[in-house]
Amino acid sequence: MWNSTDSTEFRLNNFGALRLGLAALVVVAHSFVAANGSNDGAPLFELTGKRLDLGALAVNGFFIASGFMVSESLARGRGFADFIRKRLLRLYPAFVLLWLLQSFLLAPLFSAGSFSGYSARQSGILLFNLATLSSYGYPYGGLLQVFPENPVPGELNVSLWTLRYEFGCYVFLGLAGVAGIFRRRWLVTGLFGGSWLILAAGIPLPWHRILTALLADGAHWPRFATYFLAGVTFWHWRKEIPRHNGLAAGALALMLCGFLRPAWLDWVLPVGWTYLLMWLAYLPTPGLRQIGARTDVSYGTYLYAFPIQQMIMVLMPKATAWTVVAMSLPGALVAGLVSWHLVEKHFVGRSSASPRSSGNPGQRS
Repeated sequence: MWNSTDSTEFRLNNFGALRLGLAALVVVAHSFVAANGSNDGAPLFELTGKRLDLGALAVNGFFIASGFMVSESLARGRGFADFIRKRLLRLYPAFVLLWLLQSFLLAPLFSAGSFSGYSARQSGILLFNLATLSSYGYPYGGLLQVFPENPVPGELNVSLWTLRYEFGCYVFLGLAGVAGIFRRRWLVTGLFGGSWLILAAGIPLPWHRILTALLADGAHWPRFATYFLAGVTFWHWRKEIPRHNGLAAGALALMLCGFLRPAWLDWVLPVGWTYLLMWLAYLPTPGLRQIGARTDVSYGTYLYAFPIQQMIMVLMPKATAWTVVAMSLPGALVAGLVSWHLVEKHFVGRSSASPRSSGNPGQRS
């Protein structure tokens, strides 16, 4: 249970299964993008008046789970440097392998024209992408024109853009620990409330293109900060929050109200989705607890899904979204399995944190 004083019972959870399920939802959502060039036709996207798709819902869930799990890591860790080291070891190794494959295999192979090497400027952009967990060519462009005939031309991997926000949340939380803010749950709750208000009210943040290059687009920070801080806040109040089936049903009803009244989404989803996700994470189902307990393929599944989908569209230009789902999901799972065994598992032992994992998400939409 999340509110158990027994650390062993606290660690008995379904986060591994949840992360894999959320990654699968992102694959489904991005299949519509790959096949149609947009989210048009995706069930939740149409239901919510094009305000929310399954991928965005899943990514919000990843940030909630990540906020909850890394809060435990920070509380039990050895300070800021140890905390950031664990986050780096979880996110970067698999990303480095993906960066190499995308930059020197996939991009040259699936680009317009012949490849004769990167210029000095392009190489600098690629190194910037590597250092900042950015997608191929972000934010300057000028690299190879990949998948030129696909419904989404020029895009190598639309899934990567949220990684920078996730790592930024980690840095912020670590600094909050250094400043003593993390230990004061009312301050953390206030930060969550302020971020939630900015998100729901649509208050724009003052921003500049230099800040975008360094810290990502400010338009998206209220969203990711809100869901991450929702998880952090839940962790702080976990011993006072009851786990009750009736509350879970109420949280689901709150989410459905948001789906049917899209203008309410940013007001109701941070609360409803957070409680429902945590309820699912501590559902007493021993079978689910085994998924991802030793082999966590969710991060790799997320990282490799869209390049696989783009390659499917090269081979099958007329493929429907559901055909892309059927073909890309198994391929992404296999890629995630390879990523885990080839790279990730060799680092996760040095970065593990309670409960059971330091959390990866790295999975966004």
